[in-house]
Amino acid sequence: MGRMMQDGPGVRPVGGGDAEPEGRIPAMDRMKGQMRRRLEEYRRRRHEYGAQEADRGWMREPLREWIMGLQEEPDRALLSVGSMAAIGVAVGETMPIRDALVVSMICPRSRLEGTALLDLCSRPDLDSSMRLLCSSLDAAFTDPSTRPDLPRCRAGLAMLERMVRTLPSDYQVQPLAITAYIMWWTGEGDAMDYALRALGLDGGCTLASIILAAFRHQVRPAWAS
Repeated sequence: MGRMMQDGPGVRPVGGGDAEPEGRIPAMDRMKGQMRRRLEEYRRRRHEYGAQEADRGWMREPLREWIMGLQEEPDRALLSVGSMAAIGVAVGETMPIRDALVVSMICPRSRLEGTALLDLCSRPDLDSSMRLLCSSLDAAFTDPSTRPDLPRCRAGLAMLERMVRTLPSDYQVQPLAITAYIMWWTGEGDAMDYALRALGLDGGCTLASIILAAFRHQVRPAWAS
């Protein structure tokens, strides 16, 4: 299970020119339209610029906001709607970006500095990216001395919950699955419920399936075993 995760340029905030006239289209319908356009733009940039350059540019500002949020109290851990939308599109399309969000909550806090997480988003093939991913995940399963950084995890969970409340259901799958993983890791919250919610939206969500399997086989993080 320790290897479970192997599976563009700056982004305009959602709204502004993308917004429909208020009062004419329900808010969630507007958001669905905005997310559809975001997804098309993300795919276009990857095709035009290549995956590495596009993913690095796409995630630079949202990831900066995410990392800043991880260092706040949960009620102050906020993402702009634009960053929620950008992350929501990317994690559903590109597994290394999903992995980077998970790693950001379980890796040593020092790794939040520098470009290590952005490299993981855009260059998962780098030796340094593979070491960061594997060492972070392996420690969760094999090293009892590696314990959750609860303030950081709670801040991340708060941002993920706001994403789930804001984004259309098609873009909730990976935020729900990441939430399930972090709840399993910390022992706080109903990880199984979040995994089932993710699978209810996408029966092929591997991360959610792995969390359910962990519960069925009574697999716990090394620190809790």
